[in-house]
Amino acid sequence: MNDTTQKLQPIVNGSFNHELSNDEMLAFDFETKKTMAWYLIVSLNFAHSFRDISHKVFTEVPQVYTHDMITPVTVDDILVNSRTDYQQRHKQLLELTSNLYYQQGKQIHEAQKNLGFSGFLKMDARKLVGYIHAGGSWNEFSHLDIAEAVRELDRLAPTFYMRNNPNNGQKKHTWTTSGEYITMLFDYIGKEDREKYLNFYKDHFQRIGQRIKADSIRYELTELNYDACSLELIMWWD
Repeated sequence: MNDTTQKLQPIVNGSFNHELSNDEMLAFDFETKKTMAWYLIVSLNFAHSFRDISHKVFTEVPQVYTHDMITPVTVDDILVNSRTDYQQRHKQLLELTSNLYYQQGKQIHEAQKNLGFSGFLKMDARKLVGYIHAGGSWNEFSHLDIAEAVRELDRLAPTFYMRNNPNNGQKKHTWTTSGEYITMLFDYIGKEDREKYLNFYKDHFQRIGQRIKADSIRYELTELNYDACSLELIMWWD
């Protein structure tokens, strides 16, 4: 079956399938909904259940529901409420992580300045924003505009694999910077996805790079085995 016709599964690789809409979620039978609800309830107190967060900001929360509270009468309400609790908790943890990583990015810049080391540094986009802000503006390099562009590109980058894939939503790229250079690296792209990532370069990376006045905007594609490739998207300021 292709991606558009494949039926969404309730549990994927031991986790609740967040691709499901609430209507799709509630259409399953009681036992399936009970399992889904319990997965969500338990996941609230495990940091690894929340994508793109730092374990340093995670704290446990009181458990509202017990397993025996999930009955045919209560299951729909508990399932919807638990999903809402999970989404709100994830949003809160993402905000805390973003604040932490922003400060760490500024600290990385300060350490680099004080210790005098150079070269390309790999970091999360949220750290990169702090790093860019700490460096300030120079020539055509506007730190506010460029930091916002990093946020935008990080959000727009493809993260969908296929339906029922537990990696959906997981970033496939990493960021690096040397100050003058900012790059996005997709280290493995299958042959079936090559066009999608080249279109991301043309439709977003190149357009945004022109908007923020990068002196050079280009990509480097490296062929790998089985018609796969890696793709590095590069901006540079003189």
